[in-house]
This record gives sequence, C-alpha cells and structure tokens, in this order.
Amino acid sequence: MVTGTTEHLVPVVRYGRYTLVELRPEPGQLDLSQQVVDVKMPAQLSATVGDGVEHLLQRTGYSLCHSDETAALYGLPLPAAHLRLGPQTLRDALQTLAGPAWQLSLDEAARQVCFARAPGAIASVHAGAAP
Repeated sequence: MVTGTTEHLVPVVRYGRYTLVELRPEPGQLDLSQQVVDVKMPAQLSATVGDGVEHLLQRTGYSLCHSDETAALYGLPLPAAHLRLGPQTLRDALQTLAGPAWQLSLDEAARQVCFARAPGAIASVHAGAAP
C-alpha cells in the first residue's frame, strides 16, 4: 500500500476488445481556439485574407469582428502559401493568415475573433507622387 500520494483516477470506457477511452473532453472542446483544423481554401482567383479567415472560421463556433482598422487586413490578397493550412490549432492558423503585423485576440464571451495592429507594426504609406 502506498501512502502520502494522491491518486488521480480517470474514468474510462471500453471500446472493442483492447481499446480503453478516457471519459474527458478534448482540449479543443474546452478551449475552442485549441481545436485542430486542417483546411483547404476554395480555389478563387481573387481570394482575400478576409475570405480565408471566414472560410477557416466555418463551424468553429467563432465569428469575425470587423472594424475600420481590420478592413486593410481583410482586403489583402490571400497568399498561395495559405491555401492549405493544417493540421494545426485554430489559433495558430488564424495568426498565420493575419501575419506578424497583426495581433489576434479572442472574445470568448461573444466567441469573436478580432485582430489589431501589433505593437511596433508600421503602417505602409504609399505616396502618389515623388516629392
């Protein structure tokens, strides 16, 4: 008999002859941003980052928040490298689509995905004519 230790019993159920399955939710069920996604974007000639994010969020439980600031991000062309994402967590896939200049935030109460410019990210300004 072992004394002084705390035993943590995990309930299991038997499936088939040799398989025992733990009776607990998957990490992606407890924290929706940790669900594993494996997505292939539909082939469109004019797909944008916004289209990619909307497609990625389908059936995840999240919706996308919009603001004047994020319109610039959502209007960018979707890179060919982002036409296939995964398998990876939803959080990582969203950050991949946005890129390092954007910071992902999640409103868990409203189940919304939002982006804001990352601190130190410099906005590019295109001048119409040279000085």
